[in-house]
Amino acid sequence: MAEDAPAGPAGPVRVIDARRPPAGLGWPTSGILDLAATVPIGSISWRQRVQVHGRVRSLRVRPWGEVLTLEVVLVDETGGVTAVFPGRRRVPGIRPGTLLTVEGMVGARGNRLTVLNPHYDLRPFPV
Repeated sequence: MAEDAPAGPAGPVRVIDARRPPAGLGWPTSGILDLAATVPIGSISWRQRVQVHGRVRSLRVRPWGEVLTLEVVLVDETGGVTAVFPGRRRVPGIRPGTLLTVEGMVGARGNRLTVLNPHYDLRPFPV
């Protein structure tokens, strides 16, 4: 056991810096999302895990049950999808016109495709 690793009841405790993804998991070192893995919004379908990139067209806060929820409409040249952030009234850096990449499971609400509680990335999309 390494001398600098604290010991827990099951052995050494591994400390992970939440600001950086752990090495060896296949995640890009510059961020959680691999921007090269995006698909056009028009190609997504219900119950599919996707990563899409587009421009924020609009934001609105509305109740989903008892919880206020931020809905972000994301569009590209092929279509649009709503990213839903439960319990949030705003997300720093996200406003109309922002380029945004989101990743998550596609669901539906009111005949619209949604990505509920997505991972997101505000980095510029590679050309």
